[in-house]
Amino acid sequence: MFVYLIGNAEHCKIGIAKSPKWRVHSLDSPQLPFEVELQAEYNAGDAAHFVENQLHKFFKDKHIRGEWFYSIGPKQFLRNAKAFAKAYTPLTKEAVPEEPTVRSEDELILLRKQSMVAASLSCLCATWNDEQRLDYELIAKLYKLGEALETQ
Repeated sequence: MFVYLIGNAEHCKIGIAKSPKWRVHSLDSPQLPFEVELQAEYNAGDAAHFVENQLHKFFKDKHIRGEWFYSIGPKQFLRNAKAFAKAYTPLTKEAVPEEPTVRSEDELILLRKQSMVAASLSCLCATWNDEQRLDYELIAKLYKLGEALETQ
C-alpha cells in the first residue's frame, strides 16, 4: 500500500492507495477547483495506515480540512514518510517468538505502552530537521514515561 502526496503548488492531499496514479485520476474532476498531480509516493506496505496518520499529525499546522493541507514539499513528505515507516512496529504473528511466553493481560498492556513510547521517541527524533527546534521537554517526558513503564 502506498502513502501519497497529490496536489499542486498551493494545496495537497496526503492519503493511501494501492495505486496513487489511479487516485490522481479519480480526484481530477470538475468538482475540484484546481488541477492536481502526483507529487510523491512511498510504498509503506503494512505501515501505510500508521504512516498516513503520523503524517497528518506531523503536518497539522498546514491542515485545511480532511486530508487536505497547504503545500508540502515532496522531499519533506518522503523524508517523514520513511522515518514513520521505519518507526512502525506491527504486532503480528511473525513478531511472536517460536516458543511464545505466556503473558498476563497487564504485561501485554505494559508492552504495548512501552512500544508506543519508543515509537514516539523514534518518530520525534527521526523527523527533526534544522528548521525545527526539538521539543526537549516532550522528549524528557517521554523518557520519564518509558523509565516509569520499565519499573512496573
